Amino acid sequence: MSRCLAVRTVDDVITAALGGDTNAYALLNETGRYLGAAIAHVANLLNPEIVVVGGTIMRAGNLVLDGVSGEVRQRLHPRMVDQLQIVDGALGPDAGAIGAAALVIRDFLSQCS
Repeated sequence: MSRCLAVRTVDDVITAALGGDTNAYALLNETGRYLGAAIAHVANLLNPEIVVVGGTIMRAGNLVLDGVSGEVRQRLHPRMVDQLQIVDGALGPDAGAIGAAALVIRDFLSQCS
């Protein structure tokens, strides 16, 4: 069985996974696990109440979030597991650009007053 995917974009991987491609599904799950490991390490240091995950990959929804949640539960300090909430970002894949633009506008306006 070949592990190669005939895809070019993240959206192609998501579409393939939703269409039943087991390799695409496994790739999204693995991506979620790596993301979950990173979130758990940071959460163990900073103890946030909520982590917002956004960007293009979140178009996959639970295909990624299931891997994230499972990995976080394994790696997070036991007392923190029920306190940490992981949610999908509401601003979509452009959240970073929106935030950067807001900072530029704020900086510009603060210099004008």
